[in-house]
Amino acid sequence: MCGEVNDLAANACTVCGTPFARLFEPPSKAPSISPAAAAISSLVFPGVGHWRLGRTGDAVARAVLGVWILGTLIILLGTSGQGSLGLVALIALYGLATIALWLLTAVDAARAAAGFPPLVPSRMLLWGSVALVVLSMILATVIALPALNRPPGVPSG
Repeated sequence: MCGEVNDLAANACTVCGTPFARLFEPPSKAPSISPAAAAISSLVFPGVGHWRLGRTGDAVARAVLGVWILGTLIILLGTSGQGSLGLVALIALYGLATIALWLLTAVDAARAAAGFPPLVPSRMLLWGSVALVVLSMILATVIALPALNRPPGVPSG
């Protein structure tokens, strides 16, 4: 806790005496906010409600996922003038993922504030992210294949 470098075999800091097992204990008392305040905070941006509850790991995971999904949606919306069916499907996929993440994170923050387990645990967020990447790759392939089969110099159309 004090920053002193200690021997790996030591059970406590040689300077301040802090036992190293204490570093792995959960915080003594998590911040307390109402379920409604936690939900509203997470509606502002995913993870904010968890952050306010002292659940830093959950907050960072949800915030990073939120930045990725929303950023990708914004980029895709900027290219929507091309109008292929695959691109529309990709925009719909990221739009639905954005809405789902925002709503589920708000519900989970409210549940955490009330002392209940999450509907969407971190492991499920991970697998949802993997599914989103796989679906994105499939749709991106569907978008790109027609361009690969077109002879050079022939406009799309």
